[in-house]
Amino acid sequence: MPIIGAALIPNSPLLLPKLSPLVQRRLAKTKQAIDRLAHELYARQPSLIIIIGYTQTISGVCNLLQAPKLSYSFAEWGDVVTKGEVLIATGFTHSLKERAEVNFPLLLRSVDRLPVNLAVPVNLLSTIFSQSPFVFLELPSSINLDDLTHLSTIIKEHCDSSSERIAIVAVGNLAERITKSKNEAQVYDKYFQAALKPLNQQSLANLDADLKKRVKETIWAPTLLTAMVVGEIATETEILSYEAPAKVGYIVAQINWL
Repeated sequence: MPIIGAALIPNSPLLLPKLSPLVQRRLAKTKQAIDRLAHELYARQPSLIIIIGYTQTISGVCNLLQAPKLSYSFAEWGDVVTKGEVLIATGFTHSLKERAEVNFPLLLRSVDRLPVNLAVPVNLLSTIFSQSPFVFLELPSSINLDDLTHLSTIIKEHCDSSSERIAIVAVGNLAERITKSKNEAQVYDKYFQAALKPLNQQSLANLDADLKKRVKETIWAPTLLTAMVVGEIATETEILSYEAPAKVGYIVAQINWL
């Protein structure tokens, strides 16, 4: 089985290493859990990492980022120090697109640099995976269950036919604690966590669509797609940390095998 690991991590710019000490202290639990997760994934020796997150464009289609390398920086978020470059697994990316193109609209998207929502998790994992090639899959916020099911089959078949040792990381945040939806945010986060222990695709799929929109979460579709890809080989998710110190819920979790 070439898929040798899977995980969930947040992608908030508040997790950047050079922001204020106060922010760092408030998110210490999450950052410690991400460090632990990175070491756990490294122990499985992946040769390629697939990052799945929402797209930041208005496009209604799924995208694979294409480029030999992509740089990233976070000056616009107040961190003028942190920057880096990531290697793209171009062969795997293009062959995945070719496998999908007959039956599913999976496009290649060219960008000048790595989008922030994907660059944050890369930076958080970079101390361990600085030399690893990545595949970046962007999902539209409007993606439906049928498309997720179809796409998961394509990805699983492609991974199964590959010689790579693949880790899949779903990235995004849980609910926002905005004034009108604080209670709903707590309900959403609690239900989401319950759907992970044990890992239950149906419970994730049944999360109320209107509730997801109201709390402005960004982790549901990447997580459900990951769960569909790993399928029956996964039994539960070990939640390494959960906290909501800055009006947004953050979860770090590792999907465990049978």
